[in-house]
Amino acid sequence: MLNQSIATVLAALVGGLMAIAAGMIANIFTTRREISREKRKELREILENMYNFTAKINHLCRQATLGPSQMDEAVAEIPENLAQIGMRVRLYVPNLEEIYVKYNTKIGRITELIPHLKNKNISEEQYKQEVESSMKELMDFRKAIVEALSKKGYKYF
Repeated sequence: MLNQSIATVLAALVGGLMAIAAGMIANIFTTRREISREKRKELREILENMYNFTAKINHLCRQATLGPSQMDEAVAEIPENLAQIGMRVRLYVPNLEEIYVKYNTKIGRITELIPHLKNKNISEEQYKQEVESSMKELMDFRKAIVEALSKKGYKYF
């Protein structure tokens, strides 16, 4: 049989090792949870930025009818905003690629019409009809962004 002092030391040693192991496990769990939370936050910010880019593109498309300077601004900024969205889709949410391509194609057509509008090769009414017809692709893409947010647990209503 073990004497009393050896039993006490052994109990303290085993208890200490168990406390160290529990602390390590808790630390690993906390770190993983924090990393997961940060990734979710980053993805939310990326998706929100994409949504904001669609709003800016929509605004630029509609403002192009106001005059030559707005047309020039739209022709310069719309492709850049589309590129920003495309980069985010390809890097972070590739499951949105298919719907983004449809949106990009439609907005690309509108961007190509702006110089024709500026040169009066098409009427303002024809341009506005094309912009209005792009709303389906815009709303579909935005809906896909919202669904991606919802899947990651960001549903507020």
